[in-house]
Order: sequence, then C-alpha cells, then structure tokens
Amino acid sequence: MAFRCDESGNMNFWLAVANEVNCDLLAKMGHPYYALAGKGSKYALQAAPGDQCILYRAGKNSGFIGAFEIVSAAREKPVKLTGSWRPFAIQLPWKPIVLSPAHPVRVVPLVPDLEFVKSKSNYGMALRSNFRPLSKHDFDRIFSLLSEKAAKTTAG
Repeated sequence: MAFRCDESGNMNFWLAVANEVNCDLLAKMGHPYYALAGKGSKYALQAAPGDQCILYRAGKNSGFIGAFEIVSAAREKPVKLTGSWRPFAIQLPWKPIVLSPAHPVRVVPLVPDLEFVKSKSNYGMALRSNFRPLSKHDFDRIFSLLSEKAAKTTAG
C-alpha cells in the first residue's frame, strides 16, 4: 500500500473529518468507531489495525479534537445515529489515544506547516474529505498539540 509512513512500514496515518453533531454523537457512545457514508470508504477500507488517525471537528468550535488508533478493519455495517442527518454505510472501529474536544487545536495557525493543505489561502478545501491519508509529519505536529491541550485540561 502506498501510504505506509513509518520506518517499519507498518503504520498509516489518517485524517477523519466529521461535523459537530456526529462528533458529539460518537463521543456520547464512547468513540467506538468512526462512521462514514459510502463516499469516504475508499481510504477507510485501506485503514488497518495499528494505524493512527486524527479527528477534525467541522462547524462551530472547529478544530482537531482527538487522536485514535484503528483497532480493526472497516466493516460495512449500516448505522443511523440518532440525531444524525443520514445513515452511514461504513464503521471503522477505533479507540481514543488522546482527546481534547473542549479545547480543539485550531487549524489556521498550522496551515503554513501542514503538508496536506496544498492551497494555503484556501485551506478549507483540504478539510472537505471525510477520510484521507495524512503524512507522519502532519500527524506528529497535530498529535503533539493535542497532547499538550489534553494535559492542560486534565491538570486543571
């Protein structure tokens, strides 16, 4: 697979994007999986156990809100989340590594340094896909800031 990023060749890094309603619904469930409509399934079906993923919340209070580890392969298991706008065809099981939903990492200050943002003046276009590959560089940068925010939140 083309996206394996670490030195051992065993891990991919991903970016998941969800609106605030779906982020809240999944949080209330304990983040058991990421739910996708069929449109984003191309990459989700390539994600493997041990891969790591950053979750971006779109909408009000937007930003990177968590990092997750994929725990098993994506499965086609349609689900309609109560309060969600539409049913989802794919579930990608994952578990949280670090969460900071109350204090998201804002994207704007990171835009100049993020590789997945090709058009720095129109960065929002890079956040329109619901699931996409992410470089190790981008994952590490975002993960570091998420970890700092989460530590501050738990420290008081």
